[in-house]
Amino acid sequence: MSKKIKVAIKKLSRDDWQIYRDIRLKALTHDPNAFSSSFGEESMLTELIWRERIDAMRSALVDSEIVGLAGLLRDNKSPEDGIVISIWVKPLFRRQRIAETLLREIQILAVACAMRKLSIQVTFVQD
Repeated sequence: MSKKIKVAIKKLSRDDWQIYRDIRLKALTHDPNAFSSSFGEESMLTELIWRERIDAMRSALVDSEIVGLAGLLRDNKSPEDGIVISIWVKPLFRRQRIAETLLREIQILAVACAMRKLSIQVTFVQD
């Protein structure tokens, strides 16, 4: 029987941009087909862009280690709707309901932001 882990959800501050950048680049390296952008593209982003991007993100922590990410953006075409982006969990922490916990937090955030509908962007790659 596996031990139940305790997961905390945290909004990173703009000062945490390097931490966010590192985990995002690790995700792009480990699971390149899971995202619509690439390590090459995102590794060239400036500090300012990383600081701006972090505002949309929530992180999942286990014992103060970031083990997952998920984000929420307002839909430009329909501002009352939200788009869930960049859901990723470190491989060693998968199958422990961390993505579910992140999505619950995103749902709470969407309600607080008066969003009426959420959609998830999915990148599909067929081998």
